[in-house]
Amino acid sequence: MRSRVLFWYYFLILLVVFSALLLGDFSSINASSRALLGLFLVLLILNPIAFIWSSKEGLRTAANTSPFKALEEQVEKLKGENAHLQAADKTKSEFLSRTTHQLRTPLSAIKWTFHMIMNGDLGAVTPDQQMFLKKGYESAERVITVINDWLSLDYIEANHNKYQIVPVNINEVIDGVVFEFDERLKEKKQQVIVNRPKTNLPSISLDPIKFGMALENLLDNAIKYTPQSGQITISIIDDKINTPEKALEVTVADTGIGIPKSEQAKMFQRFARASNATALAPRGSGLGLFIVKDIIEGHGGRIWFDSLEGRGTTFFITMPLIGMRKKEGVKGLA
Repeated sequence: MRSRVLFWYYFLILLVVFSALLLGDFSSINASSRALLGLFLVLLILNPIAFIWSSKEGLRTAANTSPFKALEEQVEKLKGENAHLQAADKTKSEFLSRTTHQLRTPLSAIKWTFHMIMNGDLGAVTPDQQMFLKKGYESAERVITVINDWLSLDYIEANHNKYQIVPVNINEVIDGVVFEFDERLKEKKQQVIVNRPKTNLPSISLDPIKFGMALENLLDNAIKYTPQSGQITISIIDDKINTPEKALEVTVADTGIGIPKSEQAKMFQRFARASNATALAPRGSGLGLFIVKDIIEGHGGRIWFDSLEGRGTTFFITMPLIGMRKKEGVKGLA
């Protein structure tokens, strides 16, 4: 804008001078005055040209030395640092995931050992011993809760959309999950019944770790919210194998406290917990069902539930036999 104003300013001056010369009597001016006037005209003509040239040079110099170039260099530097931080965060996430998974099993064993001694399964204990054993049991339980929360947050914040898909035997996955809760089921005198089809099931393509995590969350809730001596039933249903859907259905049913009808619509949302569940077990992240839904839908499956307060809840999972929805980060079969 400033360059245009100056250009037209000089142009108007030239126009005025030339007009005066054309209208005036140029022959009456002496030789020295003519020379000075000619020099003035030359300088007046060259001045805007020199100004335009210097402006262009100034812009070129500014482009190379201005804050814009420094900002550009800073952006490139930040990109490099960001890539480094992402790599470090991935390493941290993988380490945390592996470590927490490895810690959870021995901590559960320690917890249930405390429980057995407290109950007198290994002999009588004094009241003082009982007090210290209870503290040890509660400490182990708190650490396990923290580890489970870490696993949940790590899943959400890191590689929740990356799957390692392989053919698996669904029976083996379910048996492995149930085995992890063996001591806890004994403590609550609960029984898990697994109903399987009479025919041999085909392999199903899924990520066994993530699908196992989904089943763990469902079984953990079923045990937690089912009273002593209650029953939990896991069923594998093959009715849809030979249909166009080509899917396998898994249900997890409990005889627990159920979910209030007014709160059922929000149960798959982050941090959602039913009011009766919060009253029974105040500690809880409310991330379990959110993660379960994300895992099942990430495999191309569906999940829903049917619940009656005070009577229990049944979760229904439908998983495609082969393949899964294509999504970024999926590795393996497609």
